[in-house]
Amino acid sequence: MIWQFWHARDIMSDFAKRGRIRNSGRCLCRMASMYVLYILHWYSICMRIDQPTDPDYECVCIQSVGFADTHETEGVSILRADDGRIFSMRAFSGEVAQLVAFYTAGKKDPVPSIYSMIREICDMSEMALVKVKIYEAGRALRANLYFKGRREVVLRNYRASDAMAMAAYNGVPILIRSNLLMDVN
Repeated sequence: MIWQFWHARDIMSDFAKRGRIRNSGRCLCRMASMYVLYILHWYSICMRIDQPTDPDYECVCIQSVGFADTHETEGVSILRADDGRIFSMRAFSGEVAQLVAFYTAGKKDPVPSIYSMIREICDMSEMALVKVKIYEAGRALRANLYFKGRREVVLRNYRASDAMAMAAYNGVPILIRSNLLMDVN
């Protein structure tokens, strides 16, 4: 499949040189997006979203975002459930913390290029991010991102901080394992 992608890229470049395609970069981006979806399908990270809801997860909102150090290199966030229990998340980049702070305040800029790429792939595939689930994997926090549209796709085992930023940007629910939440009393 990879050789097919590169062969198609070479053909597109050749057509662009001859003036038959005006914006070959856009076509290449579409081809790359389709290739990414093809890889997602064949490596079996796709699954059904309409599975029964897991009672071990609770919906949380981002209560506050800040920095753990004066140089603003390590981010900290506090996630709060409806019943008042909280989860504090730290040890993620200050850049992501700054993005989450912007997005929770309603600002939509700046958007990192990887988030733009995911958004463009979703637009071309007629999918949208519908929820994010955060869980503990060993000593790290990981997240699953759930997309729905013409297809249902679950991207598994990604960094929780990036998933939280994408959820804040798109205004979708963040679900977290109940055992990670603590009472503040």
